[in-house]
Amino acid sequence: MRTRPLVISASRRTDLPGFHAEACAERIRARAARLRTRTLWGVVFWTRHPTAFLPGGALHDLVARDVRNAIVNLTITGLGRSDLEPGSPSMDEVLPQVEPLVRVLGREPWRVRWRYDPLIAGRSRLEDFDRIAADGAVLFDGYSFDLQ
Repeated sequence: MRTRPLVISASRRTDLPGFHAEACAERIRARAARLRTRTLWGVVFWTRHPTAFLPGGALHDLVARDVRNAIVNLTITGLGRSDLEPGSPSMDEVLPQVEPLVRVLGREPWRVRWRYDPLIAGRSRLEDFDRIAADGAVLFDGYSFDLQ
């Protein structure tokens, strides 16, 4: 019987890369080392803090060398450093980190999934959404998708 490969989701409830990056890397490596009948296909990270994946960050080596298929669901809302998200980096802090993050993930822009969540009436601004989307679109310029 053929076994299905394992995909680890790290984590939707707690920003593990943002607040527990070293422990996250250790746990993923330990889990992969214990696999006997399955292979680790990849890891899906949920974060507002891409710094942990960049060179020198606690998750850099894991995603650059150890995990074959890493995907980062990156939340950027324009509300970082506000009273609603005081522990989140600002849009101005995160946007310059997206391109280096794509390079770490094998220069494959589709591995970074942008999340614009939450939408808050009276606080979320269309201008922020447009700016984030425009910056992201530049990363896909000249990139072609194979949908076969």
